Amino acid sequence: ESLNCNTCSVGITSVCLIGSTTTCSTSEHNCYSGQAVFNISSIKRKGCLPTNVYTTSTSGILGAGYTISQTCCSTNLCNGAGSVQLPLTALVAIWSTFA
Repeated sequence: ESLNCNTCSVGITSVCLIGSTTTCSTSEHNCYSGQAVFNISSIKRKGCLPTNVYTTSTSGILGAGYTISQTCCSTNLCNGAGSVQLPLTALVAIWSTFA
């Protein structure tokens, strides 16, 4: 039986703006939750992965530091809650603060 995972293609801070649930392919046995933190803001992603990965790395680019972390799990919908669907006007307002 295939695994079901939460997905998040666009997430800012702790809120997933565009997300849903998905049924993973037969070669994907793990759900993942990943986050990239840049100073005071962060970007989140969720989905399916073929291998169980736990990583954390810290680096910098053009003088700005960032940390990327990723965790995996292997039970249905184990990678956190689903998304909060926001109206388009709210998305534009949030996006304009980062632009």
